[in-house]
Amino acid sequence: MKSLIRRWRDETRGNVAIIFALSIIPILSIVGVAIDTQMTMTQKNKIQSMIDNAVIYGARSMQAGKSRADVTKDVNQYVAALLKQQKGNVSCTGVALEYVDGKQDINATIMCSQPTTLSNLFGQTKMDFRVRSGSTYGIGKLEVSFVFDVSGSMGNSGKMNDLQVAARDAVDTLMPANSNLANPDDVR
Repeated sequence: MKSLIRRWRDETRGNVAIIFALSIIPILSIVGVAIDTQMTMTQKNKIQSMIDNAVIYGARSMQAGKSRADVTKDVNQYVAALLKQQKGNVSCTGVALEYVDGKQDINATIMCSQPTTLSNLFGQTKMDFRVRSGSTYGIGKLEVSFVFDVSGSMGNSGKMNDLQVAARDAVDTLMPANSNLANPDDVR
């Protein structure tokens, strides 16, 4: 019996085939997960770009005075149209928008699933991921100062008149006539 065990232990001719056969399943699993993860990350980067653009679109719409309901609807339509053009089988929920009162921020979240290929053989049918983005559609108080050259050189060729017109235009642009100044300290 000892000689049989010793012969079996010392035998090396068939070990390569047996070890390869036993290791092929873990190797394929690792390769499959790596490929599927790369495909999922590629889709996630594309979706991130879409959501970033959609949030900027939503922020500009909020600046233009659209309601939150209209912005939410428009952003979801925008993302749905972009997703329809995607090459791939990624499926996503609607965009969830969050408006932060008092800060004029808009945040978006979307959940997506990427079907797997090789990982599917081992029971992993999809890979889920979440994408978030945010933007500010307004700013707080801003202090603007003007410095004017009123030296003698500005008196030539109507430069002083041009400076006065430009200063009035700048004030009208920064503070339109219809601006709502709720706090008397808003303008100094």
